[in-house]
Amino acid sequence: MHRSTRLALLGLSATVVLSIGCPEPGRADRRWPVMGTYASVEIHATDQDTADDIAERIREAFDRVDASMSNWDEDSTISRVNREAASGPLRVDDPDVYRVLKLAREYARLTGGAYDPTVGPLMRLWGFRPHDPRVPNDADIRVALEHVGWRKFELLPEHRSVRFLDGQIEIDLGGIAKGYALDVGLRNFALTGAVGGLLDLGGNLAVWGTPPGAETWTIGLRDPGDADRILAELDLRDRAVATSGNYENAFRDGDAVYGHLMDPRTGRPASSDVVAATAIADSGAQADAYATAFFVGGSLAIEPMLRDNARLEAVLLVDRPEGPTLIASASLRGRLRPTPEFERRLGGRVRFVLPPSSLP
Repeated sequence: MHRSTRLALLGLSATVVLSIGCPEPGRADRRWPVMGTYASVEIHATDQDTADDIAERIREAFDRVDASMSNWDEDSTISRVNREAASGPLRVDDPDVYRVLKLAREYARLTGGAYDPTVGPLMRLWGFRPHDPRVPNDADIRVALEHVGWRKFELLPEHRSVRFLDGQIEIDLGGIAKGYALDVGLRNFALTGAVGGLLDLGGNLAVWGTPPGAETWTIGLRDPGDADRILAELDLRDRAVATSGNYENAFRDGDAVYGHLMDPRTGRPASSDVVAATAIADSGAQADAYATAFFVGGSLAIEPMLRDNARLEAVLLVDRPEGPTLIASASLRGRLRPTPEFERRLGGRVRFVLPPSSLP
């Protein structure tokens, strides 16, 4: 038997990933910088060559998504879209970029705009891109908000084109691109000989199959208030996970702390009763977008989102008058295990009350 322990970043919340199994014929572990963060993969296969091949293909997939969807790269496909789509329908030759635009618009609709890919003007106004954080004045926020809204761009599937209805909008795929990259990487497990794998991209995680000798992958959700403490363990199989919160990638101005997750309704960094929001879904793109929507929308907006998505699950750390409370989908009972220490700190406030009650 062996145990491998990896420190990863789950969305904005650190995790410890534990896989327990027996020695396997082929295993590949890789870690490299990409998409402004680090990616790491653990691949299990029937032989070493296959494990190495899958790992290398996933690395190429992540690099390809980064090159096409980065707002930081003026030569990327999304940068070209932002420059040219206001002049008329622009054909998007990259099928992954077109698909992620379609998914981003759909998730914006389904979340009532709590997730919105057009927050680019707000990211620039608040100095999160490029990195020069600042608090803008109210007048500038109002002006920027006039050019934010997922309905301000449309897709023309017959020509695989995108058209901006407002010449000053800017699409920012930061809330979905990492999750989508995981989905592209997972395609490589269709190769003969694949046994299981864990993909971690800047804290967005996806698992496929199982580690040898184990029935599930187990990840540990970090206490957002203390990087050295785990608040719960979560068992996963063939699922993707993302967590959002404003306790990282934030800046302080006087007594106020501002995070990088924008509320497209107010033009300001999101502020709700949700301290950290984890979404668990069948795809990385969905988990990524909905983790943002959960955090931006607040706890009262989450239940309708879950009821509309039978296989979407949530874990929320919510700030309530009686104290912090962990609220999770009822379907996670037995798969999500708060640590005894964290339960004591919560005073027993752990509730498995959100939809779904079980997965179809």
